[in-house]
Amino acid sequence: MKKPLLALGLLLGLVSHAHAQTGYLLVPVNLERREIHYGVFGSFQLSHYTATSSADYTFRDNGSNTGGGGGVFMDLFFSPHVAFTVGLNTASRGGKFSAIYQGRTPIRSAIPNVSASYDLQTRYFYIPLGLKVYTGEVLPRTRFYGQGTIAMGSLTSATNYGSETHSVSSGRSGYKYSKHVDFLDMEVSAGVGAEVRLLEKLNAFASARYSYGVNSAQGTPLDFVAYDDFYAKSEAYPLHNAAVSVEVGLKYVPYRRVPKPAPTPQPKESPIRSAHQAPAASLLAAQ
Repeated sequence: MKKPLLALGLLLGLVSHAHAQTGYLLVPVNLERREIHYGVFGSFQLSHYTATSSADYTFRDNGSNTGGGGGVFMDLFFSPHVAFTVGLNTASRGGKFSAIYQGRTPIRSAIPNVSASYDLQTRYFYIPLGLKVYTGEVLPRTRFYGQGTIAMGSLTSATNYGSETHSVSSGRSGYKYSKHVDFLDMEVSAGVGAEVRLLEKLNAFASARYSYGVNSAQGTPLDFVAYDDFYAKSEAYPLHNAAVSVEVGLKYVPYRRVPKPAPTPQPKESPIRSAHQAPAASLLAAQ
């Protein structure tokens, strides 16, 4: 117990001695407040499915679906022009497409050509993470930004408005394609937007984003054919969703960083004058 107390006493003594030798020295510490914006928005989406046909399936994109969504987010600024963004939102996905099974002969039974059409409407709950890069005020009270995000989503609903019947009997009268949509989704997106300062603590913004689903939207490869054909299941096409979103919203700004004014340039004394011209008092004495 005595050794720690002795060491502490020596340390305090050294600090006191150094403080007495150097005097009082105040070191300013920059504790600038972090700028954080809180936002809410509504969105409109136009989405469709895309896929590459395989040896077993021929895929065709038959059109897009529309939907709405919205959510909340937070922008945490590292600098006046760069912010980290995180949020919670819902979004509609889906599209119209058809698939034709080529009639490959499986191990256990021969299945003829099968065609099916779908009109799939899904909704996901997303958690996006990303970065936003802002310009200065290009227009009065207005600045522009670009953003890139990656989002993890979970399925909240899926409905197939297309045909649930096929060109041949599948032997599965209760089959619902919407039951085989993957529960998890991951998508990447990029977009641009504009932000306008309305009040001291209120901004409005509008943006457009393009999103692409990284993983397949199908929990099982395609439909009933895959249940009886191991090869068709392993070689079925991956189904990805692509969407364009338009977003409009408001941001609450509790603290706004004030731009630092540019330093005023100080006039420099001419080196020629200071080296060769005598002081004014000396000139008067010489007269």
